[in-house]
Amino acid sequence: MAFKEVVVKGRHFANRYKTTKWTICPCPMQAGNVECSYYVMRFMYDIISSKTNKNSITKMFSRDDKYTQADLDFVKGMWCKALLRYTSSVLK
Repeated sequence: MAFKEVVVKGRHFANRYKTTKWTICPCPMQAGNVECSYYVMRFMYDIISSKTNKNSITKMFSRDDKYTQADLDFVKGMWCKALLRYTSSVLK
C-alpha cells in the first residue's frame, strides 16, 4: 500500500517525486561485441588508480577515445594473475 502523505518531524511530504535527470558522460567505447567487460574493468581501474582526485575524475569522464590493445591486455593480465592466485589458494 503506497502512502499518499508522510509526516516527518511535523513537515508534510505529499507525492513530491522529482524526475531523475540523467547525465550522459563520454567514456571509451569498445569497437566490437566482446570487449565490454574489459572496457568496464579498465575504466574502473583508471578511476581507482587516479587517487580519486576530483579534477582527474572529471577529466576521465570527459574522454571518449578508445582503449588500445595494450590497455586491454594489461587488464587481462591483471585478471589472470588474480584468478591464478585465487585458484591456487583454494586448491591448497
